[in-house]
Amino acid sequence: MQHLAAACDPQDTHESGILTVDSPVAVWLGAGRVLAASGYQLWHGQLGHLSVLVDPAFRGRGLGTAVAARAVGQALEAGLVPQWRARSTILASRQIARTLGFVELGRQATFKLASPR
Repeated sequence: MQHLAAACDPQDTHESGILTVDSPVAVWLGAGRVLAASGYQLWHGQLGHLSVLVDPAFRGRGLGTAVAARAVGQALEAGLVPQWRARSTILASRQIARTLGFVELGRQATFKLASPR
């Protein structure tokens, strides 16, 4: 997994959350290494929050969808509700989610508290 993370932009790796999953990880192997990985984090004892990361040299080939489908199946087998979150600007992630049957239900906003004066 560390080799996959090293092949990706650090921001992509962080955004994916793949290094913090606590489930089994579904991987796609090729060229003697992990090219794509997906798993989930257990949230509130009910949700399986999905994470996916694909080596940039192998994106656009369906590998993310394949490993994510397996991770969704694992979450369902564990009795969890699969959850997918992606920034509105990360179109590839949102496309994988739609391909797997996820439906957008809303948007999230993040606010930072102003410094005390």
